[in-house]
Amino acid sequence: MADKGAENKNKSENVDGRVRVAVIGGGISGLAAASSLVQERFDVVLLEASDYIGGRIKTVTAFPGFPPIDLGADFIHGSNSIINKLAEENNWTVKQVCVDKKKDESVKQTPEVVITSRAGETLAVDYVVVTVPLTILKDGDIIFSPPLPPKKQHAINTIQMGAALKIVCRFRIPFWREKTLIFPIRGFLSQIWTYSRDPKEDGEECHVGVGFATAALAAQKAHLFDEEVCEQFLQQLDEIFGTDADPKPATNNFISFVYEHWSRHPYVRGGYSTQTVDTYGLKQHLSAPVEGRLFFAGEATSLMLNATVQSAIGTGMRAAREVCEAAQLNVERKIVCSVRAPP
Repeated sequence: MADKGAENKNKSENVDGRVRVAVIGGGISGLAAASSLVQERFDVVLLEASDYIGGRIKTVTAFPGFPPIDLGADFIHGSNSIINKLAEENNWTVKQVCVDKKKDESVKQTPEVVITSRAGETLAVDYVVVTVPLTILKDGDIIFSPPLPPKKQHAINTIQMGAALKIVCRFRIPFWREKTLIFPIRGFLSQIWTYSRDPKEDGEECHVGVGFATAALAAQKAHLFDEEVCEQFLQQLDEIFGTDADPKPATNNFISFVYEHWSRHPYVRGGYSTQTVDTYGLKQHLSAPVEGRLFFAGEATSLMLNATVQSAIGTGMRAAREVCEAAQLNVERKIVCSVRAPP
């Protein structure tokens, strides 16, 4: 994973003595950890390899003039999740991750962790929170020295992360019923839902059909060109909604589409982690801190609920609490991490 946080040679110099934490991964788990640590007066450096922040929460402006489209996480699972609570507490506002240098209540200590980028640039910090997707750890994009404990490495190797894809198509008219949610179904994609955006002032409308698939069904389509996926999705919609009067409503009213196969994303390479019989008890090892300096977060490390945004947020906040506790212990051992980008 490319290190975009250590761009300057003097980046490791912490002039105000604040306890410095590097958060590797700018997905929602990393953002939750970074925000929580900033609130506790830590000096936080967020490292992200992609050219956007959010990880598997990816929002794009696919249809000009209309609200953005979510190509990744889309739903809030349940009505009493951490997301609902955060939204209520913050009135749906986004808090910028920054450091307030007017006040310093942190314990001062010497950096004990060194992160080295592929280009040889280094960043010295006191603690590291690793929030990258499980596949990035599996593929060895981050080299740990000394190596991770055997039980943690076994958990990384054993717990699986399945494929996922999403396609969003825009149509001229809503040829479906007023509200449509088809889940699950047999066919090209296993989940389909539709909705319409508010029209623009000039009357232009935006009607959207979404196709989603995970696991083996999604993995089977990783080799297909985007246009092939779109064509077969339109055929599936035609089969579902076609009538004698209009046998191909999707094809005839199609305008444009946007598509993401998450297995092809260079810094994600999958959808979300999966629980199997042989992984029982391994989440504890996957989520456990190492030597009081290295901490792990992300939906795959959740002990209660994986594969959701709220689980990712929860683990980021949990890792931040662990850093706060460790900062009081000041364990003295240097861990050197070399971070490299995939070929």
